[in-house]
Amino acid sequence: KGLALGVLSTGYGLGFAVMGAAFPWVVGHYSWRHAWFILGLTALALVVPNALALRSDPADRGLRPWGQMGSPQPAPGKSRFKVPLRHILRGPNFWMIGASYFFLSYGLYGFTTFMVDYATYQLNVPLEQASLLASIHGFCQILGVLTVLPLSDYAGRRRTILFSNTVITLLLSGLLLAGGSWTSLCVITGAMAVFYAATFPIYGACAGDYFPKEAMGTVAGAWTPFYGSGAILTHKVILLRTSMPAHAGRRLSIRSIDPPWRFRMRRLSLLLSLLVVMPAAASAQSEMVTGKATPQEVYQKVVEAAQFLAKSGEKGLKEFENPRGRFVWKDTFVWVTECEKNYCLPTPKSQDLGLSLSQMKCHQTGKLYVLSLCDDAAAHPAGAWVQHWQPRPGFDKPQRKVSFMMQVPKSPYQVVSDIFDDATSLEELNRISRR
Repeated sequence: KGLALGVLSTGYGLGFAVMGAAFPWVVGHYSWRHAWFILGLTALALVVPNALALRSDPADRGLRPWGQMGSPQPAPGKSRFKVPLRHILRGPNFWMIGASYFFLSYGLYGFTTFMVDYATYQLNVPLEQASLLASIHGFCQILGVLTVLPLSDYAGRRRTILFSNTVITLLLSGLLLAGGSWTSLCVITGAMAVFYAATFPIYGACAGDYFPKEAMGTVAGAWTPFYGSGAILTHKVILLRTSMPAHAGRRLSIRSIDPPWRFRMRRLSLLLSLLVVMPAAASAQSEMVTGKATPQEVYQKVVEAAQFLAKSGEKGLKEFENPRGRFVWKDTFVWVTECEKNYCLPTPKSQDLGLSLSQMKCHQTGKLYVLSLCDDAAAHPAGAWVQHWQPRPGFDKPQRKVSFMMQVPKSPYQVVSDIFDDATSLEELNRISRR
């Protein structure tokens, strides 16, 4: 998802860069209003092609998502499962992420709005030269979306969001210390753009990672007021600043606004975005904050765990209880069973010893899926897969989950991991473990 968003987001940075170069010419020959006319008419011209070409789901056209193997899924049509908005709004993480989105929008839009004016009116740089900041910003955005967003698929949304917001805050602080250096302003603008461009798509990816895919549009739409309010308020606050008594009698313009004050407000808002999102990031073991594990990763981790436990023996069992251990990654982990005694050992999520495997049932078929896995794994040294349906936050009905188990050589133990997956067939899963 991060890679796809990165490729799509290059257009945003390219448009920013082109307008940075074209804006002085348009203003010089016409007026600043014509720059907006050109952008608005171009956007309107794209409405019809987008309406004809875009679809909500690849299955609507008999296609499958990029990277998905096997036959295309049938088109869901009107029977597609929908998540009620009220279920989404009940979650505290929705509001914490939304508040972070608000503060981030406030801080970032304030910077892009005033960076050219700051160079023109405070550093006395000609408009043509100051407009190059927009081009620098735009081209560095392209670099950012093609690197930071794909990396978020591996590092996880939590680490990427926290790291990106922290870097932007530090860069904005550096701008206050850089004084009137044009070179420093260019370097900081470019560095900020790398993370700036990735920020908004990452928050958008949260809608698809942290919430059910059927609710992606609903969540993204519900977060839009946070984003819009931050972008609008950043300019309203500046206008209030110019209306203070200290500015009485001055002409209302960018020249009358204290630049350090503007950038301190941007830095404060970005710090708030970090403080607000941290509780959600720290408390949630979800796809948004960690990234979504794949069937291939499940297979690789289980194989690694079997080799580790075969070598370490009983002493290695403690590693599977560690919430920050080597076998906890993204939105899942590896756990250990002892099929002969019919129980599972403590996991990073539960310290209960002796949980009966006969209690682990599929919520759709009633099948004792772990006991079934025990038999299959004993018969197949390369491991075995099973599908089952389990409750999942945000869904009214149980969702499909796949589990992979492998017998630890010369040991009474087995290692298991599982993920929610509604796209990969058992045939495809078996191909992964038989390569």
